[in-house]
Amino acid sequence: MGITYNDIYDPEVLEKLIGADYQNEARLVNSGLLSREGLPSAGSQIQWLKQTLFSTDDEGQTIGVGSEISLKNKVQEDYAAPLVWRADGAELDDVSEEVMAKLKAEGAEATMANAISAKAAQMVDSVGVKIIDGSAQYLISEASNYNNASGSQVNLVDLEETKSKRGEKGVNFAGGYMVMRGLMYHKLASLGLVAATSNTMGNMAQNEIVRGGLKGTVLDMNIFVTDKIANETGGDYYIHFLEAGALRMRLGGGVNIDPVLRAHRAFTSSIKFRLSMAGIVDGLSWGSAKSNPANVTNTALATGTNYEQAATYIKNVPMCVARFDAPSFA
Repeated sequence: MGITYNDIYDPEVLEKLIGADYQNEARLVNSGLLSREGLPSAGSQIQWLKQTLFSTDDEGQTIGVGSEISLKNKVQEDYAAPLVWRADGAELDDVSEEVMAKLKAEGAEATMANAISAKAAQMVDSVGVKIIDGSAQYLISEASNYNNASGSQVNLVDLEETKSKRGEKGVNFAGGYMVMRGLMYHKLASLGLVAATSNTMGNMAQNEIVRGGLKGTVLDMNIFVTDKIANETGGDYYIHFLEAGALRMRLGGGVNIDPVLRAHRAFTSSIKFRLSMAGIVDGLSWGSAKSNPANVTNTALATGTNYEQAATYIKNVPMCVARFDAPSFA
């Protein structure tokens, strides 16, 4: 029958070709919004203990002659992030391959490695975005992290008010990210909020902006555009504010690829790959009893009730959510 896919695709070679490069193709990684923190550990959930010594208040205790101080009875908190697995596979038709000119093994492997790497990067982005969605659904019940501007089109005052929800912590959004859908970004552009005069480069590089374009910043925050972000159930749009590196993810060192498997009755082969990762917005924790952590779906990741507060103060969670009417260009 000639050369088969078993002869072309060596899992070990493919894994070496892909390595950890797929992570760098993920938009979240490239943006700086996400911080990578090593490999996920074995097991179905990443857990660790966070020391909370002396963090229950910010004033301390008054002490005088002959007086005592009270001791905290809890100095550790359980902190968790879900470990998720993602996989995909494809069927390879031997007859179709025979009809077409055979590729050299090296070229075919490089093509397959690129395809797997691109899909793996999309998986990382999808998981990261769903974690942002779920965190947002948790935070909309927190007055310190949510600005409900429903009934209004997006505007600078409400964007700044969203930052102000965290009080003095709101200044930490400088250099951070506004995560929004594409239509919302175009609305900002139509208002002139993302233009030559609305970012720090405006006065210095107007000619360069006109020639090559510049996405710009709004209120000293970078724009991250993705239509994977969910809308509010009624059709309103969310804009998520995150400090740089607020989304913490542990990504696997590589992609695991199964050997090419021959079908029993058809002249086809199949190739499969999988990868694991874990993620959480800093200051939040995954509720271990909320969902089976060994089989966490994107729907579970996007569900607000699956998250819990881990930071001592909710203002310390480096994320806010703003809600606006769906963009209108009328």
